[in-house]
Amino acid sequence: TTLNCSNGTSQKFGSGSGYDYELWSQNGAGNATMTLHPSTENGGAFEVEWSGTINMLARSGKRWGSNSNVTVQNVGNDVEWSSSDNVKYVSVYGWGYYDQQDIPSGFSNEIEYYIVQDRGSYNPTSGGKKFGSATIDGISYDFYTTDRIQQPSLSGTSTFKQYWSIPSNPSQHRTKGTISISKHFSEWAKAGMKMGRLYEVASMKIESYTGNTGSARGYAKVKKNLLKIGGC
Repeated sequence: TTLNCSNGTSQKFGSGSGYDYELWSQNGAGNATMTLHPSTENGGAFEVEWSGTINMLARSGKRWGSNSNVTVQNVGNDVEWSSSDNVKYVSVYGWGYYDQQDIPSGFSNEIEYYIVQDRGSYNPTSGGKKFGSATIDGISYDFYTTDRIQQPSLSGTSTFKQYWSIPSNPSQHRTKGTISISKHFSEWAKAGMKMGRLYEVASMKIESYTGNTGSARGYAKVKKNLLKIGGC
């Protein structure tokens, strides 16, 4: 199965082997093509190629909607990628919701979150608020929140919080290994980054942002994306 966003088409969905896939390209600019390779052995595997895009997201994982109380354990990933884009990430990604009593004043109940594994030279947490740090899976992560003011969101356009786990040292960036997602969630909670229900866990996401519909260009092959839900 192949998903394509171009000529004004900004979003496409797919599924296979129990994994949900999404390709999103802001305003449908340029061209982005995502080829799905779901399997029992490699989970939500895929390839994506893009050029001339503004902001491109290709991801696979599990999407439950707004009423989930699932327990996410971990994911095993293996990715190859190449891009000249400066603002780019390989990460776990998703959306969640604040419980009603925890919604920050002036913000929606939505939370966009990232567990960054590899990135370009741009640090997305610059100017954000640091909440703490912890060593997870042998990597030292810093925890941050950043604010998005009237930007694309689950509800269309809103002002919302972003949560980040980002390696403290770029030397610890990686594109292969196990990511203990549940440990990030629990460490965020200890640090004061509260989150209630989950909308989705995209256990692997490739993102590129340039803001220029000519300079963006890249390719990624997610060879393995095995997500474990529930259990111990």
